[in-house]
Amino acid sequence: MVQISTPKQVNIPEKIMKVEDMKIPLHILVHQNEHLQNAIDHFDLMQFFPNPIDIVAQIYLGMKKCEMFLTVNSIINKLTIPSKKSKDLASKEMSFDDFFPVYFSIVAVNPPPNSVQMKHFLDSIIGISIPVTFDYARLFFTSAVEYLEKYENNAPEEENIPLS
Repeated sequence: MVQISTPKQVNIPEKIMKVEDMKIPLHILVHQNEHLQNAIDHFDLMQFFPNPIDIVAQIYLGMKKCEMFLTVNSIINKLTIPSKKSKDLASKEMSFDDFFPVYFSIVAVNPPPNSVQMKHFLDSIIGISIPVTFDYARLFFTSAVEYLEKYENNAPEEENIPLS
């Protein structure tokens, strides 16, 4: 089950995590970190918005909180003084393969109660003109839910993650 897995077990790259965090179960890590807790709060709020743009905005804000968590980790790992330049540098060094395991793990720790239905709803809004960053956030969320659905279907019975 992703929630009780460690970052190492879900293949989150060590270069973007603090060494001591690699062995802490994700659900504990999320509840100990303000940025990750804020990300989950944004994901929880999604269920209360009927407007797809508001939903995607919450996804985007949650992603930014996950990114902030990783930026802080990157700065700590490099033992640099937090500055605008070091934050930009940390963000540029992060790839999709670095960020996605963190993102889907955070979504899995506390998925929105209707995440599968939300995914289908967001998949159906393709004709709506939204900013590229919001479309990217929408795609990230729908990909994470799809990935977790596949994980749920392939996991042993006692490890299933309730997504809907």
